[in-house]
Amino acid sequence: MNRSPGNDRWQASQPSACGTHHVKLSDDVKLSDDVKIGDDVKIGDAQALYPDRYDRVLPFHEPGLAPVRLGGAAFHILPTGKPAYAQRFDRTFGFYNHLAAVTNAARCFHIHQDGARAYSATWNWCGNFQQRRCPVRDARGHYHHIRTDGAVVAGGPYRYAGDFREGAAVVRDMDGYCRHITRHGQPLHHRKLFDLDVFHKGFARARDADGWFHITTDGRDASRGRRYRCIEPFYNGQALVKRLDGSAAVVAEDGEIQAAVHHSEAEERAELHALSVSFWQPLTMRLGVLLGLAGGAPRIPCPPQHLNIVKRAWVRLGLLDGESGSGLTRLGARLAPGKVERARLLYWTGPQFTPWAEAEARIQNAATHHFFAEHANHPDTMNLIQQALHSYAASDWRGIEKILCLPPHASVADIGGGQGALLAALTEHRGAKILVDLPSVVARSPSNSLSSNSNGDDIQRIGLNFMTDRLPSADVYLLSRVLHDWRDRQAQKILARLPAAATVIVIDRADDAGQHALLSLNMLLTTGSWERTSAQWSALFQAAQWQPVKRAEWNGHAVFWLTKQAGYAT
Repeated sequence: MNRSPGNDRWQASQPSACGTHHVKLSDDVKLSDDVKIGDDVKIGDAQALYPDRYDRVLPFHEPGLAPVRLGGAAFHILPTGKPAYAQRFDRTFGFYNHLAAVTNAARCFHIHQDGARAYSATWNWCGNFQQRRCPVRDARGHYHHIRTDGAVVAGGPYRYAGDFREGAAVVRDMDGYCRHITRHGQPLHHRKLFDLDVFHKGFARARDADGWFHITTDGRDASRGRRYRCIEPFYNGQALVKRLDGSAAVVAEDGEIQAAVHHSEAEERAELHALSVSFWQPLTMRLGVLLGLAGGAPRIPCPPQHLNIVKRAWVRLGLLDGESGSGLTRLGARLAPGKVERARLLYWTGPQFTPWAEAEARIQNAATHHFFAEHANHPDTMNLIQQALHSYAASDWRGIEKILCLPPHASVADIGGGQGALLAALTEHRGAKILVDLPSVVARSPSNSLSSNSNGDDIQRIGLNFMTDRLPSADVYLLSRVLHDWRDRQAQKILARLPAAATVIVIDRADDAGQHALLSLNMLLTTGSWERTSAQWSALFQAAQWQPVKRAEWNGHAVFWLTKQAGYAT
């Protein structure tokens, strides 16, 4: 391309205030002594790069071309203000990796510096090339990455794809999860998360069910289990974060707090107000479900004018379509009859809400209450409880078999196993699988509820009280989210009833960083117990004469392998 002398002036230019041409940047503006910081300062017209004027201009990009629009036509200009080529398009964008995205008749593609097409394919949308890769969207609404020659990179399609930076890009898979991929379309690490950001100096922002944190290029949790409401990328080794309690701080790359950042009183008041009325939302969701807004017959009566108020609240929550005034959104449709989310909502705002409504009395003597005993004689409520708990367990224990490493033909008894989600996750295990729970729970656990387990019919279900009745014999005993329902004295009793020759595997949360503090309070109000720290787990095992021999982490839970302490007298 032939460019006139002095065309490097674009490197120190920007669009003019009116957006019709480019002007030269200058740092030579001098202010009089009586001008104070914060005063409005009017500076004379900046020097124009060229005499031409356009309807709109965008900044120059390497190799010195800028997108412009004139009279309904879009193209690129040289630093002299003259067109770089003869072709015209509906819309043009900046050059990246020496290619620019353009639009013609609602179809997108990339061009070279002379206006010629870079490849033959067209897309519904094109991004910009970064590290010789570019995200594009096809006619089905699916995303891909392409190379500079237009060839599609393996690995897609995706629901969304972003730019490459530091050798990786963020994609949202067809299952809705985000992950990092390499320039060749391969996973960079094992993590799949709710949200992800590109890497900045080896760290990326990430979000899971508990909040935001930072990860490294190998997927390691750089925040060491800490979670935040929002975070920024690291800036010279430190990042601004907002903690789950609303306070702000600066943290180092190892997650340690370096400085506190105080907000205004107005923001603190707003934060407290939001916390004060946060219960409105789940109870509004519950009302709408019971009134039939998510489908199914209404379960409570309601005057039409009251129903309209609930509908407006559902629109505000994003559960009803605000444009048409009727019809569920994608989010609202997840509360339809038969959906897992519906059972979970009714569980948390029903039987789980009562202890909170009675919190002022229960906190004085929480040990007198126990959640499951209170509802044992209410079949409908127990069905709801078991349905909700099973849905969480089925999700949390999926894939856990790969870290349990059970002996191939060992008999395994799941104590307090509910509807059998943990045993259902043992898809490759060929030993006996025994489910132990209260008779009322086992009666609600038909084998066909274990559809995720090809060996569901091999599970033997035994109804008994594991606090008093004789337990079935097994090589391995599993206790998943059971001991946290009981205070130390009762938990020790449960452990003491297990055969000394067996292996015991305890799967529960270890609340070392206080990340489960609210859940711990919920446990206190519902069962009289709480989420233990690692030190409290060690003390419990020691008191029950069991010795931890191995520990692993799984999906926010600690997994402890226990054997009887040496010298234990049988």
